[in-house]
Order: sequence, then structure tokens, then C-alpha cells
Amino acid sequence: MASLAAPKPALFHAGGRDHLFPEAGVESAYATLRAVWESQGAGDRLTTRVWPDTGHAFTSAMQAEVYTWLDVWLG
Repeated sequence: MASLAAPKPALFHAGGRDHLFPEAGVESAYATLRAVWESQGAGDRLTTRVWPDTGHAFTSAMQAEVYTWLDVWLG
């Protein structure tokens, strides 16, 4: 479903200790997303990150990174 956004800029964050979305599944999904964005010549528009010590949360560090990303793409 998320691949429908390609080739638009997209950002995905996940916590490495998130029990709802285990890291192995997230990494697999990120690889699929990467392949889709790359197939559209837009690999530079996809940002993915797993925060290893974070659970199902949106921390202040994550928020700061999102604001920086938004400044780049919406600035």
C-alpha cells in the first residue's frame, strides 16, 4: 500500500523494539519499498530508518529528524 506513494518523497520510521512491528518484518518491508522507489528512479526520495532502542513510540529525536526531513522536501 505504501508503495502507491512512489515516486513522491516518503519517510518511514520504526522502533527496533516495537512488538507490533518486529524489526525483521520492517526491514523486509523497507527493502520492498526501496525496490519500488528505485524502479521509479526516485531512490533518493525514500528515507527509512529503524531506531534500534525504541519501541512503538515517536520520540523527540524521531520528531526532530522528521522536521528536518520536512524542511528538505517542503521547505
